[in-house]
Amino acid sequence: HGHGMGIAGSIRAALAGAGVQVPVIGSNRINSLHLAEQALSAGQADVVSMARPFLADPEIVAKTRRGQAELVNTCIACNEACIDRSLGTEPVSCLVNPRAGRELAFPLVRSVSAPDLRVAVVGAGPAGLQAAATLAQAGVPVDLYEESDGIGGQFRLAGTVPGKEDFLQTIRYFRNELPRLGVRIRPCESPGAEALSGYAHVILATGVRPRPVPLPRTGRLPVRDYREAFAAPADLGRRVVVIGAGGIAVDLARLLTGTPGGPADVTLLRRGHRIGEGIGPSTRWAVLQELAAAGVRTLPGTTPLEVTPEGLLVATAQETVLLPADTVLLAAGQVPHNPLHSALLHQRIPCTVIGGALDASGLNAVRAFDQGLETGSLLARELQQPSGVKRSRTPLP
Repeated sequence: HGHGMGIAGSIRAALAGAGVQVPVIGSNRINSLHLAEQALSAGQADVVSMARPFLADPEIVAKTRRGQAELVNTCIACNEACIDRSLGTEPVSCLVNPRAGRELAFPLVRSVSAPDLRVAVVGAGPAGLQAAATLAQAGVPVDLYEESDGIGGQFRLAGTVPGKEDFLQTIRYFRNELPRLGVRIRPCESPGAEALSGYAHVILATGVRPRPVPLPRTGRLPVRDYREAFAAPADLGRRVVVIGAGGIAVDLARLLTGTPGGPADVTLLRRGHRIGEGIGPSTRWAVLQELAAAGVRTLPGTTPLEVTPEGLLVATAQETVLLPADTVLLAAGQVPHNPLHSALLHQRIPCTVIGGALDASGLNAVRAFDQGLETGSLLARELQQPSGVKRSRTPLP
């Protein structure tokens, strides 16, 4: 945070020492009024400039001045829908606020709903959180179910990675904003089809599971998936080989090398030839530099063959080698987790599947938040048609 403010302060001091009265504007990674006030109080700048935080929450100043900082949708500096898009041709928006730049297409219009139009959202990851918020903002009563003990989905994992702690701020925002909108959050609940039969509509945002990697095994060398590794990074031994080198695998390597007492020898491998595939262009280069500085070995063009008692046997274009390991980790993508869809269709309960539960290929949080906004907006309009309630028995597109 405030990475450039020290430089701005030095420039301001040099100008003042030379008797030059020119105001200095400081910028970059100031995502709260608290940080801005700290920089001003320290004399690092005359003015603080903020850009991305206003995409995340245009009301950041008003909310903070009202003493409602807990309701600010904080910029997490992911750059995925803002800076990365500005480098190409896609319209700039915001990952955590997908309405940004599309306010006319998705206006905030609140109507009064009849009590029997309650909607269930199953799954409180990014797609489910945004769908619940969008519906509630439109006046639709919502129950949000989550099988774990808290909301956030894979943002809970991301927030443990060094440098990505602000992802937990998104969870904090929804934890406060959803009850304010009237959403009933129901953690540690996995409703079945019968329990969902009384809702006007069910949105299935049940997310993903780690993609299994079937490998022959001899011996008892531990093989864990990325969720297990995130839960206990210090319990994996000193030598870890990670199958996969996309965004989740890279985040996992950053976590492992930054965990006190964690693995000292981390290797990432993938069959393809691009490490960090899917990470945005404005951040991928910096993340790969960080991995190199931490001593993480990366092996593109490498195929896993067999888990042995000593490690992982792999094949490269030139040879077959053994990578010594205390634990082998699976982070080679995700598959949809959608246990309710068939049962709901069988019982003719109106439902829509979104996020990773719909399609895990190329999944990212931008797409998940977008689908939450789009599905929530479309469903709210359908349920609030002036001519009467449309009880569609088919899923929304």
